[in-house]
Amino acid sequence: LSIGGCAQGFADAWNEYNYALRQWRRLTNAQIINFQNKHKCCNFDTLAPCCRFAPGQGECSNTQICYDQVYPALLEDFNLIAWTSLIQSIFLFVVAFLAMILCKIIDRRPGMTMDEKNMSANMNNGGGGGEGGDDDFF
Repeated sequence: LSIGGCAQGFADAWNEYNYALRQWRRLTNAQIINFQNKHKCCNFDTLAPCCRFAPGQGECSNTQICYDQVYPALLEDFNLIAWTSLIQSIFLFVVAFLAMILCKIIDRRPGMTMDEKNMSANMNNGGGGGEGGDDDFF
């Protein structure tokens, strides 16, 4: 999952224009007007920026297209997702590798595993269910 998240994050960072355009098309007219007034931008990227005059002034209050306003934030978010997923993938790889090494160490040391010889010796020494040396919980 971490590798998939990492790949998705880097793919989104490379394709932020289409992501932003999809989000823009899902906005209602009221949301578009609110966004344009708040960020002082006009249109997304399909038309040239419009010039809306500020109240009482003869100059434009917005001269940028809205994509220029959202691009840095989107790119920062996608890079954050991609890099944290990459760090998580590396961390999980290290944990899996150390777990494999631990399994190999336990497998190679005969005293650490319960093979048939050790199990029969344990049963004969009172570890098996008789009275006296039974230290089992049940």
